[in-house]
Amino acid sequence: MPARECHIDLDPIGFERVAEHAFGREWRRVRTTLDQRIAEFSSGPGRFARLNRIQNYFALEVPSAMPPEIEISLEAFVNSESANFPDIRRCPRPTYVFDEFEQACDKWHDRGLKEFGPVSKNKFRDRNLKFMVICQESYRSKVTDFVERFLNGVQTQVQSGKAGPFDSGFSGKYRLNEITVQYFTTPDGTASSYSLAVDEATRNGNGWDFAIVQVLDADKSLRSDQSPYLVTKARLLSLKIASQEFTLETAELPISRLAYALNNMALATYAKLGGTPWLLRSPDSGGQDLVVGLGSANVGHGKLAARDRLVGITTVFSGDGSYRLSNLSKSVAFEHYRPTLVDTVVAAVNKASMDLHWDPHLPIRLTFHYSFKSFSREDVHAVKDAVNTIVDCKIDFAFVNFLRSSPHLIFDLRQQGAFDAMSRQFKGAYAPDRSSYLQLSKSQILLNLVGPKEVKRPADGMPHPVLIDLHPLSTFRDMGAIVNQIFAFSCHSWQSLNPSSLPVTIQYSNLIAKQLGQLSRLSSWDAHSMATGIHGSRWFL
Repeated sequence: MPARECHIDLDPIGFERVAEHAFGREWRRVRTTLDQRIAEFSSGPGRFARLNRIQNYFALEVPSAMPPEIEISLEAFVNSESANFPDIRRCPRPTYVFDEFEQACDKWHDRGLKEFGPVSKNKFRDRNLKFMVICQESYRSKVTDFVERFLNGVQTQVQSGKAGPFDSGFSGKYRLNEITVQYFTTPDGTASSYSLAVDEATRNGNGWDFAIVQVLDADKSLRSDQSPYLVTKARLLSLKIASQEFTLETAELPISRLAYALNNMALATYAKLGGTPWLLRSPDSGGQDLVVGLGSANVGHGKLAARDRLVGITTVFSGDGSYRLSNLSKSVAFEHYRPTLVDTVVAAVNKASMDLHWDPHLPIRLTFHYSFKSFSREDVHAVKDAVNTIVDCKIDFAFVNFLRSSPHLIFDLRQQGAFDAMSRQFKGAYAPDRSSYLQLSKSQILLNLVGPKEVKRPADGMPHPVLIDLHPLSTFRDMGAIVNQIFAFSCHSWQSLNPSSLPVTIQYSNLIAKQLGQLSRLSSWDAHSMATGIHGSRWFL
């Protein structure tokens, strides 16, 4: 192939391969130095110093080079000592509820799960579960050990005398009865072999409740019909069987790290089974709340191919975080999202009013979270008109846009960062704490959802705040209530116990849009398989 027709794929894997070829045995040393330089460059102190140099240049050098009739002045950065600096506020930590009567509560979800068990613990009290496990024959022994640890736990001590994160395992932590496991192996890692394993497991029905599927990290780079992950997931979805995939590399983690990976996997598995791990104690607003999340994803057949923009209008929650989506999930081309939006909202409000037994004498608040574009006036009017035709009571609307690429940065010069045990360095210096926010105007707030502790590694540098922008046609305009609910929903994901950088409304919507877009590329994909049953579950976690 002519060199001019080649492209270097500079994602982390591609960059690693090119650099390893270029530097050979020296690559480890070069990579260590490079990581340190990147961390310095993108860190809070490094970025703040660079911005100051730019500011000084424009303040000192540029004016002297301009004609005398042109005056230029540059103000200093706005800081907490400035007269016009907005107040620094913090969102309160949400309260997690673990029973139907809001008696079993905790400010820490994982501690509450250990002490009280999940909200829906009675759902599985008299039920034995049946799991299938699909794995490659050559890894059967490692997979068996992994599944055993998943079900029964691994003993670790975070601090002296304190239990580890996953000592009691999936069965104990979620108060489950007996779980029967049966293994089905494949001779290799091809998608066709995995599909045949599903056929073998389901040939006689056998009433499976769940499937655990082992894949490899390298499988993530495979696309459409070559991906054992996607092909297996599609086959299981068509059979109304929820599944949880894990990589062999995860199974090989040291025990101290494996416990945390298993803890997150157990949470997602329980939610996919239809369980409710916890709910949120919602503030007494005197009304009835429904929150609708809208997300989008760019999907294509590879990095250089054309990509389709899909909008997933999918997630519907009540104010306490209850997942209310039934069979409303859709993933549509970007240009066709408006009619889907209106149809989804109407169906969601109808279903919620029946499920929640709304009092017609109390007001309803509908909040929309979206991140893919601003709502036009036509969009807002279409939604309002559609909802007002089916609900005979007072309705307040809030349309909230999340801008993750906001030009704003907030520096906390007192913040020295959090210690990262992996790299033995500090990360997130100058980053404001998670939950802190600044109100820029009556309709805009800068919210920090990634603080020093949430920065994954030093090289990730300075996190950006999220700009929350309330649409001018919104009738509910209490920004304090809106930002507190957004923060609570960012602590509410059933995919992972780690804090999220987005509220669960948008996170779930983006996950569904992305996965439906990927699945739609399969030659065997049948969209009707999502029509009932599994369609209303949390299969996408």
